[in-house]
Amino acid sequence: MRKKTIYDFVNGKYILPKRCKVKNIGFENLKNQTLKYHIQTCSKVKYNRRKHSTIKDVGYKKLIELDVLGNQRWVSYFVNGGNVYIKSHSTKESKSNRILFDKSISKYIGKNVPLPPKPKMKKRNYIKGGKGGKVNGFNFYIQSNEKLSKKNRIILLEKGNRYIDDLRENLSVILVNKKSITNLDGNWNDSELVNYWNSFFSDYGFHIPDLIKHWEKLYHKDEFGESVSDNNEEIDFLKLGNFKPKNNRVDGMG
Repeated sequence: MRKKTIYDFVNGKYILPKRCKVKNIGFENLKNQTLKYHIQTCSKVKYNRRKHSTIKDVGYKKLIELDVLGNQRWVSYFVNGGNVYIKSHSTKESKSNRILFDKSISKYIGKNVPLPPKPKMKKRNYIKGGKGGKVNGFNFYIQSNEKLSKKNRIILLEKGNRYIDDLRENLSVILVNKKSITNLDGNWNDSELVNYWNSFFSDYGFHIPDLIKHWEKLYHKDEFGESVSDNNEEIDFLKLGNFKPKNNRVDGMG
């Protein structure tokens, strides 16, 4: 197991610490932040030809030539255990001659060395437009395993039932068949929950202010098949009754 590095892997990017204690001065003008950080904080060692490579060993003459190389090369080198050092007792030498690397640098830095592969981004845990499809009115999808995540299942049950209860209470006059509207049942599997909710959303989503925009995009089309909401037109909802949900702010909605 390799040593823990100074990197954090966040959304496919390597993040350097915002602050560091500078041990070696004179390298402030380096533009590559990864290389600059390691040189400024590295240790001084006695040069060993068997263990270390100089800048000339990797095919370059000056440090500035390494500074302009792509950051991806340096990230790969350091993350995979590579180090940089300052040659001890070398204050009379040029900066370029004082820099040392591990022998493994030849795998990452060199004029004929190809770029390292980019780190793979973590795939989303749902398939957009897949078999499970989207939970209409909510900003989440069925996962690739055809199930809702635990968090999204809770959101659907709690928020969905709240909308259903409020709708049944406030639109009792309009909904003649309101008795046929049942609440989402926690005993149902994920597919049954999504199918029932999407059917409810299709029939009654336009009665719920928080969901109107979502409903319009899916079901209110003009003669060209485009969403009316995209054309800045509005449906006259005054004829549908005045519906006021008990909780106007609903977190987790798309």
